[in-house]
Amino acid sequence: MNRRAAWAALALAAGWAWLAAGALSGREAFLPSRPPARWMRVSDEAVLTIHRDVPGYARYRTRFEAPRGGVKAELDVRARGETEIVLDRRLVAPPAEAPGGSTSVRRATLNAGPGAHVLLVIVRAALGPPTLWAQAPALGVYSGARWEASADDGRVWAPACDAEQPLRADEFSALPGADEGFRATALWTVPFLFLGVWLSRRTRDAAGAREAGRAASAVAAVAWLTLAAAAFAFLRPGLGYDAYWHADYTERLVRTWRLPAPGDAWQTFQAPLYYALCVPLWLLAHAQGREPEPLMRLPSLLSGFALGWACRRFVSAARPGRPDLALAAGLFGWFWPANLFIAQTPSNEPLAGALAALLLAECARVGPAPLKAGRSAWLGALCGAAFLTKATAVLVLPPAFLLLLPVARRSRRPAALVAAFAAAAFVVGGWFYARTWALYGAPFIGGWDPTRGIRWWQDPGYRTAGDFLRFGAALYRPFYAGLKGFWDALYSTFWCDGWQAGVPSLVWLPPRPFDWQAADAWWGLIPTALIALGARRAFTRRDAASGAALAGIFCGVLALARLFLAAPIYSTVKASYLLGLGPLFALLLADGLDALAGLPRAAAWAATAAWAAAAFRGALPL
Repeated sequence: MNRRAAWAALALAAGWAWLAAGALSGREAFLPSRPPARWMRVSDEAVLTIHRDVPGYARYRTRFEAPRGGVKAELDVRARGETEIVLDRRLVAPPAEAPGGSTSVRRATLNAGPGAHVLLVIVRAALGPPTLWAQAPALGVYSGARWEASADDGRVWAPACDAEQPLRADEFSALPGADEGFRATALWTVPFLFLGVWLSRRTRDAAGAREAGRAASAVAAVAWLTLAAAAFAFLRPGLGYDAYWHADYTERLVRTWRLPAPGDAWQTFQAPLYYALCVPLWLLAHAQGREPEPLMRLPSLLSGFALGWACRRFVSAARPGRPDLALAAGLFGWFWPANLFIAQTPSNEPLAGALAALLLAECARVGPAPLKAGRSAWLGALCGAAFLTKATAVLVLPPAFLLLLPVARRSRRPAALVAAFAAAAFVVGGWFYARTWALYGAPFIGGWDPTRGIRWWQDPGYRTAGDFLRFGAALYRPFYAGLKGFWDALYSTFWCDGWQAGVPSLVWLPPRPFDWQAADAWWGLIPTALIALGARRAFTRRDAASGAALAGIFCGVLALARLFLAAPIYSTVKASYLLGLGPLFALLLADGLDALAGLPRAAAWAATAAWAAAAFRGALPL
């Protein structure tokens, strides 16, 4: 095992330990599995809208038979909230909460005479669903399928649902599955398969690859212009994750000319750069009597195209003299569904991703020449701008560090370079987090942070071990497949629009072709395989870019997994949070293509071209 593989194994073990420590700490809404008893909830149908700060109540009951002489048994309960225990209408334990939350046990003694008994446990959850786990081994009582549940004070009872199984969103089962979508659209991708074969032949020599790269850039520019025109023409104003609240932030800047407090409104915890850039667009829309959200898509669309350019620029620097690999990287960045979909909405994520990707590209282009303080300050300014757009820019720090580490080692004055980088980053973006820390007690405040004074939750409201272990739903039912767990959420938003821009109902879905979007779940297997092949090669390479790609993607996915645990709402995981790491994915995909030769190489190029076409058509609102 080489050194890089050993470090990867150590990092993987440390990452799992970090997640496990967070899950079992009692601070997170994690339901630890302890069979044979199962965690229960009232309903397994997902409610896709937001629950405000209203306590949730549920009653759970079961029946058991005590032996002829009666029995004295210990009942253990775990719950997300307070529990009250009643046996045969007699109060056994008054309402109280275990000190360690759902990871701690509350114990009560049941004195049951001979014959039939009814055990009732009432759960009150201040924030989240009222789930319950219970067992009394001496009585053969274990929470699960034999229990009933009621959400209306016991007027209507139904079988309790298994909280350790994923929730259902039956409404979205009406949309086509991946197999249906693939069959309906496969014929239309045949010309692009031939185009990919032509690209594989054209890119065998450097001159042909450069010519093909210029043509691909022109095609991508036309494609993005078409995408922008269609988005402005066919997408309704409020479409997108919290689109209205992004416009509200900008309006607050216009009205008050000061930064809002994190708790002023839904999105006012965000860093301000995107909203400041949108001020002229908001004023223009207001002057014309129009909704501001459509015009606020303009920075997102420009950022989306810039991300593809940054991917190509990064691989050009990391693999000099290989224009064919730069072409493949550009195709990935420009036609990556996570980029295509979010770029059509008013959001700070595309701008943050583009700035972070540009930072990686510039870090890769430093080269063997000594790094001067001015260049280091420029890199720091890019980093600060990314942070001033969204806190997810923190994901770019590990790969940027690894890219610049060899340069710093060669420098005679590494401390001066670090100081120039840090000073520029602070002046451009770090001041915002210092200000937040000084005013509100923490540098980073998330939308779910209770210090904002906005209390809310969304289903499922907790996590289980199965959420981190399941995968596969995204390959046959990609829409809202993220309800099944972390990996389905990541895959369905990486290669499709798994959350449908945050729309919780079929009535308001974006006007895009669902068959093409569903087919993207299968087409996405091609670039996934190439990225995996490139990752395998990266373990044997000695260059900084390969190490940065492995470390950056690992840290990014691990951070998403930790966020998935800390914020147990169904739409927590979106691949758009990883946009800034796009150049790293692009590098691995390009290296995966480079590992192939002959017929496999031609087939891979053909499939990549068809994937790009399918991804673009699925994102085009026509």
